Amino acid sequence: MDSITRRKAKIPLVIVVAVSMMVGNRVCAQQMMEDVVQNTETAAEEMNSMRKTLVEFAVRYLGRPYRSGGSTEKGFDCSGFVWFVYHNALNMDVPRSSRGVWSSGAKTIPLKDALPGDIAVFSARKGGSGSINHVALLIDNNLMIHAVSDGPQRGIIISPVTDTYFAPRLVEVKRFLDD
Repeated sequence: MDSITRRKAKIPLVIVVAVSMMVGNRVCAQQMMEDVVQNTETAAEEMNSMRKTLVEFAVRYLGRPYRSGGSTEKGFDCSGFVWFVYHNALNMDVPRSSRGVWSSGAKTIPLKDALPGDIAVFSARKGGSGSINHVALLIDNNLMIHAVSDGPQRGIIISPVTDTYFAPRLVEVKRFLDD
């Protein structure tokens, strides 16, 4: 992606670099960048400074290992990562467990209205049934950064919300930041 295209799309440089570093395969990188361009333009315009701070802080941890129960730079589980980002980027605490995020009094919003820094909540089974077992920090309403324990990639990664595993398990999106 050249600098003219990046400027036109108003994609924060940190996201462009992170996605480029994360994805080694050129075809996959091209698709990921098309998704970023398509969905980040609007989100970048709407992103307030706290949301921008969260996303930029989170992206610094791409590639860190998955660690069950982890909430430190040595390794993260999904809710540990979300908690760590909110706590360290904004000095704000969110619930430390995925079920805690889900059952919190935070506002529930439709995915189409999600903003950077909102938290996606997932269930163990397709269709949103089963226990709540995963959370991810949204970069926009199409991309999320999260700690993944199993699959082709492990640790802190960026995935499309439309990922074939996660999309059918999305339960809701929670908003902890005021607009």
